[in-house]
Amino acid sequence: MKIQLPDHDTDEVYLCGLILPTGALQHTIVVPGDAEPDSWDHQMQWAHDDGFDLLNRIEHAFAWEKARGLFDPVEYWSNTPNDNPDHRGAAWYQHFGYGFQENADKNCKLYARRCRRVIVQGE
Repeated sequence: MKIQLPDHDTDEVYLCGLILPTGALQHTIVVPGDAEPDSWDHQMQWAHDDGFDLLNRIEHAFAWEKARGLFDPVEYWSNTPNDNPDHRGAAWYQHFGYGFQENADKNCKLYARRCRRVIVQGE
């Protein structure tokens, strides 16, 4: 079976496709341009204002492995808050210099990169 990749602009980069629990295929496309360091709330708002999102933790791990050259070697917020009760007020980030994921207080000022997702339902 051949999977049809979604259309994307020449400056956008196709990152990955993930199978959702529903059987649908979710494509992730990285949009160019980093936001200057800011809090998690501001970075989420920056992404959502234009109809985009931040990469999630799985997409960040994939980007580290297959597309780290798209990112500066610094910390980038994910869209994933830390749901551990001991870490309320924290969210996860990916460090593209060292490769690790960690959580930080949402008031920390980190970079962000937007993405868009295209979901294709199974036939």
